[in-house]
Amino acid sequence: MRTAPASPVHIKINFRVIEIMSERQESRSERIMFPPVVYVPCATPSDGGTDVTLELRRMADGRTALLTYSALDRLVSCCGPNQPWILLPAAKLDEVGVSFDVILLDIAMPEELWRGAVG
Repeated sequence: MRTAPASPVHIKINFRVIEIMSERQESRSERIMFPPVVYVPCATPSDGGTDVTLELRRMADGRTALLTYSALDRLVSCCGPNQPWILLPAAKLDEVGVSFDVILLDIAMPEELWRGAVG
């Protein structure tokens, strides 16, 4: 069953207003409680090092999205069991060293985009 498109919610992180979208939001009047820490999909370091590259997604309207998940089980159910991740404080998202236009919270990715997906 498909739900209606997520409505944006704006939050302030370190004095910067970030647009947040969530599939869990049921109405415009519902407030999203953004968690203090989030699980963020990332690429596995290819050199075995500790540097992590956060995964960004291009939205249909051209904006760049940073995907975040409020719990590890949500990340796994939305991105698949092979998705690497990093746990970050929400207050530090604007300091991660990547440029993004919107933060997506608990958004399911199509299974064909999951790591290790067949097809």
